[in-house]
Order: sequence, then structure tokens, then C-alpha cells
Amino acid sequence: YWIRLPDFKLPANNYSVTFTTHWVKNVKPNDTYNPYGMILGDYYFLAYGDGERRLLKYDTAAKKYETIVDWGAQSVINKRDNGDNKWEIRYQDGKAAFYANGNMLYKKEVKIPEGTSVKLYIENSEMVEFDDLVVRSL
Repeated sequence: YWIRLPDFKLPANNYSVTFTTHWVKNVKPNDTYNPYGMILGDYYFLAYGDGERRLLKYDTAAKKYETIVDWGAQSVINKRDNGDNKWEIRYQDGKAAFYANGNMLYKKEVKIPEGTSVKLYIENSEMVEFDDLVVRSL
């Protein structure tokens, strides 16, 4: 599932998107998690209740996902019930920097076209609250 903010379009460059997530629960019967996060253009910035994260790019021609940054737990990401996470994506000069709770996770050269919509994403077994969505110029 994703929620698109249709009336807001991103500029061509030099902006930051921040949001806070509060992980509520997972309705799966085992200890595995599905992702939640944000979609900007063809890029999926995803987190999991166990503290892992990943960046995917959707290839519209091939109709498949390409892994940009693979699975990996980060100690700066709060897991499950250990508190909220403050996420930030800064896009400047064709590079996106991804932050969790003020700590840069990775920086990658990407192409996010002007006029892209901001989308919040969550898969069906997770319950996550999104709050404090802010887009600002850098």
C-alpha cells in the first residue's frame, strides 16, 4: 500500500523530506517483518521493525526492482517498540543522502525528476504511524 500526496510536487533539486515513524505492531505470526517507508520517483527507501533498511529502484521497462543498498541492520534505527524513528532524505546535486535519527546511513547518486510526488509506503502485515512530514528547500 502507498499513500500519495498528489497536490505536492518536488522541485528539481536541493530539498529535504523528513518524517517520523512509530512502529505499532506486526500481525504476522512469526518474527519476520515487512517494509515501510517512502517512495520518491522510482526509489523505495524502506525500513523494517527489526532495524534493517534497504533502498530499491523500480525499473519500469523491465517491471522489476533493482537493489541499490541491500539489507542491513543499523544501530541508529530504533527497533520495534524501542521508540520512534526520524527519517530524512536530502536531495542535492543529483545525490540523495538518507538519514535515520540524525545519522547518515548512505549517500547515493540518483535521478529524482522534478515534479515527483511524495509517497508513504507500508506493506500489509505492518502497523506503522507516520507523522511530521516536512518538505523544505536546502
